[in-house]
Amino acid sequence: MLKQNKLWKIAVRMKASDTARAIISAPQGIKFRMRNKRGPIGLDVAAPMGMGAMLTRLILLLRFAEQKKVPIDIRFTNPLYASENGENWLPRYFDINQIIEDFEGQHFKINNSWDFRMIGVNTFISLADAASIFSRKVRFSDLVEQTFNDFITDANMPKETLGIHFRGTDKAFEAAPVSQEAMLLAIKKSLEQRDLRHIFLATDEPSFQKKMTSTFGSNMITCYEQAGVDLQSDGPIHFSAASGGAKTIDALMNIRLLAQCPHIIRTASYMSGWAKVLNPAQEVIMLNKLSTSSHRFPDQEIATLMQKSGGNFAV
Repeated sequence: MLKQNKLWKIAVRMKASDTARAIISAPQGIKFRMRNKRGPIGLDVAAPMGMGAMLTRLILLLRFAEQKKVPIDIRFTNPLYASENGENWLPRYFDINQIIEDFEGQHFKINNSWDFRMIGVNTFISLADAASIFSRKVRFSDLVEQTFNDFITDANMPKETLGIHFRGTDKAFEAAPVSQEAMLLAIKKSLEQRDLRHIFLATDEPSFQKKMTSTFGSNMITCYEQAGVDLQSDGPIHFSAASGGAKTIDALMNIRLLAQCPHIIRTASYMSGWAKVLNPAQEVIMLNKLSTSSHRFPDQEIATLMQKSGGNFAV
């Protein structure tokens, strides 16, 4: 039995390796290039992943179409945010001026970074390029805008608010974990240095939310609480049993509200990384250093910018 368990673990690792993913993606890449030399092209981001990762893939595909000068139809059927199986939920939350209408061809499914590489999509992008593409080609839908504006009006957050994102559930393989005590210490220091009096908190860790409230008081902290989405300590919110629509609004509101803050303290995450894309002038303190095997957008460039300005990692 022990030997079988070891073989199973090896098999799981091999399946998730870059070599295995490249082999799996190769036939689709060849097929795609043969069919779509001139366009139009259809691509479907179908793999389960968080909202920040989805936004990154959207920007990469829009840049790809712009560079190749081909019409494109993008679908998002990632089941974590869908209301029903196979639903394309992208147009419900975003208006995109480059996507073609009434596309009748086949959509090639995108499941991992190797699928991108096999069809010729460059997966490297800078913060500046991502911000430029998003501002030129994407806007949030009326539903998202209304939800955001209503919350801003009701919450009445001060302009000089310190943004906090503490990711406590699933980023241990990409960056060293940050303790709650280290985050609290960084927050206290930042509040004193910048003379700030309010905090916007985004976290998936219920115990940290309680600790923040007991430390700073509930009147000093604003959180976005989406109906139907509960914090849980056993995994990230996007993998919870909440409805796809509730999880989508929760993620987009937290990204946009973090982007409203001129200063932010954060742990490694696509989600709060996108706050910097939406607000390039934002000052970011990133507490955990990325692992040597993780060089993904946008955290690598954010970490580099922080170090160049004299900042240091907590862990």
